[in-house]
Amino acid sequence: MRRPVVLVFLLSSFSSCVNLRHHFRENGLARASFDLNCPPDQLGYGLLNREEDSMMSTALGAQMGVTGCGKRAVFVLSGEPRNRFSWTWLANGAVTASD
Repeated sequence: MRRPVVLVFLLSSFSSCVNLRHHFRENGLARASFDLNCPPDQLGYGLLNREEDSMMSTALGAQMGVTGCGKRAVFVLSGEPRNRFSWTWLANGAVTASD
């Protein structure tokens, strides 16, 4: 009985992380492309402050690091906790040159 429980836990952990990345791709990538003045297909991004088991219910405040076209920026997921339709990715500071 332990194997199915572990498998369910691992699958739910993986899908939570994918959800944050998917949410950024669908809702934040166009903004990042505009802010970095870089085409979306030339941008790389990854979670900075959430563990792989981060749940969408605790997603607000998630930070996504974005790099591309010699620049980098951090975007933060912001919005009303009980209204996911209000969630948006906002630049958290200036766009800087990447090393």
